[in-house]
Amino acid sequence: MTTLSRFLRPVVALALCFSLATPAFAATAPVGGLPDPSTAPQLLDVQLSESAITVSGLGVHDVNIRLHLTSPVGVADGPGDPALSDTPAAYFTRTSVGRGNGGVTVGKFLLTSGTAEDGWWEAVAAVTAGTDGTLTVARVYAQSTHGEYLVVDPRTLGIDAHLQVTGSHAAAFTIHQTPDPVATGHAVTFFGTVTDLDTGAPFAGVSAGANFDTGCLDSGTGGALTSASGSWRQVYAKWNYADLLSCAGAGGLSPTGSGFVIYAYADDGHWGGFTPDFREWVTARAATATVRVGGTVTVTGQSSALVKRVVLQRIVGRSWRTVGAATTRQSGRFMLVAQPPARGTYHYRVLRPGTRYHEFPATSAPFVLVAR
Repeated sequence: MTTLSRFLRPVVALALCFSLATPAFAATAPVGGLPDPSTAPQLLDVQLSESAITVSGLGVHDVNIRLHLTSPVGVADGPGDPALSDTPAAYFTRTSVGRGNGGVTVGKFLLTSGTAEDGWWEAVAAVTAGTDGTLTVARVYAQSTHGEYLVVDPRTLGIDAHLQVTGSHAAAFTIHQTPDPVATGHAVTFFGTVTDLDTGAPFAGVSAGANFDTGCLDSGTGGALTSASGSWRQVYAKWNYADLLSCAGAGGLSPTGSGFVIYAYADDGHWGGFTPDFREWVTARAATATVRVGGTVTVTGQSSALVKRVVLQRIVGRSWRTVGAATTRQSGRFMLVAQPPARGTYHYRVLRPGTRYHEFPATSAPFVLVAR
């Protein structure tokens, strides 16, 4: 696993922990026999080793987090439901947000006292200056040895475990792209800086970059180290919409030895990460350039937008007006029908509309139909 992958893994955890509070529920994946929700883990308490800390710059403060969990068949130790997390696990949310946009990396929980049926599990939470404000344990996940699991917001159980963080000189992360927007299938360069949020001074030698949605876990796509000026640069030779970027930020190895931590990450409001500006491509071709008045012409083409809507447009006056629509197939191919309204020369094009999630409109080259 590369340095950037180690950095991006906790980004996904952070995206989860900044979600709405999740009520407790239990489910099961039994092997032979009926589900037995009574064996699902129960959370009795959450404790933090400190209630208030101070963190500065690229420093990291380790705080111990303890979970009191019970289950008549024992709490599982290790990988749990792939859609959730290792078990047990805990996530923080910033219930009071100050300056900075950093992260908390929670390590692996170990059973430190009691038994798997009734015991205390402990892990280290590495806290950065970018979490200035109040951190609250907002979700705990645990799975029993029989597969039943618990996902709960401790606050719904009357358990309020929070940490006051005073952060200063936190890292500020910026990210830009060129070209902007990028056409699907073409090269794109991401670049930016990592600087001191209070003074603007650069942070050099910090891992920074962006990664794909699934690559946030373990793709191994490399990032970059910031230069003496705090700048970084990362090139993707071929970018596709399927490679939606959703994590970007700066991180490094904790000086306390608690693993890779996030000093600052990007958040553009979509999926808790970073989405680049992009546009799909569209090509279109009319079966013939001339048609009898009242007749139709088949227009075929292809788009990088698979199973997506494309529209046929004709110039009316000085603006383009939609006169037809189709959905692209899995191959990206589509077929539309053009029908000039009267004798004359008409200009057409095919448009792939943009979306509110950073997708810009894309159009084919205009083509001409003559009705005689």
